[in-house]
Amino acid sequence: MVGTKRHPSWVKARLPAGETVGRTVAILRRLGLATVCQEARCPNIGECFAEGT
Repeated sequence: MVGTKRHPSWVKARLPAGETVGRTVAILRRLGLATVCQEARCPNIGECFAEGT
């Protein structure tokens, strides 16, 4: 697109990914649970899942 500005690199955050995030998601799926964060599409969900919460 012409005239489209990009966000500066310091605004962009990397999504936490790792064993703990995957394990948390797997547990929730296996138990058939959904979190408020998942339903609300919280932008900070990766941080919580990385902590195992």
